[in-house]
Amino acid sequence: MIKNASPRGANTRWFGISIRVPGGPSNRRVFMIRGEEMEHDDRALIEKYGSQDPELGKLMKEHEEFEARIEDLNKRPYLSPEEALERKRLQKQKLSGRDRIEQIVSEYRKREQGE
Repeated sequence: MIKNASPRGANTRWFGISIRVPGGPSNRRVFMIRGEEMEHDDRALIEKYGSQDPELGKLMKEHEEFEARIEDLNKRPYLSPEEALERKRLQKQKLSGRDRIEQIVSEYRKREQGE
């Protein structure tokens, strides 16, 4: 599922939702984070460890909350200076959280490959 609701014309892709990507020998499932594909293996690691790792679970929840708030702001035809500043702040927080999520997933990936 890809949402195209932004009046600014940007594609907004929700984290953690699988979409079907046509093409190639068969359709494949991908997961989106910040509009970029997330490897299925990474998503599986998040699902596996998200409930066990409080930091990962918290970061995932925050990421989804930031995305929802940013989407709400993006739907508005005009942002006040305060709203524009809030959107920028949320985008930075979301990106910072995404970077940490990727670090944690990388650690779990290394751990599982070493087993």
